[in-house]
Amino acid sequence: MAQFSKDTSGRSLAGWCEALIALFLGLTVAHLGVSLFLLTDLGSDPFTVMVQGIALTAGVSVGTIHVIICTLLSKTS
Repeated sequence: MAQFSKDTSGRSLAGWCEALIALFLGLTVAHLGVSLFLLTDLGSDPFTVMVQGIALTAGVSVGTIHVIICTLLSKTS
């Protein structure tokens, strides 16, 4: 497995594909876990609870609010 670094200027197309696959697999596993917790009403992590509260208040889906918040957080860092 390739080592991932902050400097991606020299990354090949194969390196980008490997990084994207790793990213999507990790996101899939993480969100599957969150989805299962939400479906079973066992509770969840604090971030997801905040997202749920905002989604209920705003009247939109949890996924939509999650994407909005993550986009806003990525713009500020």
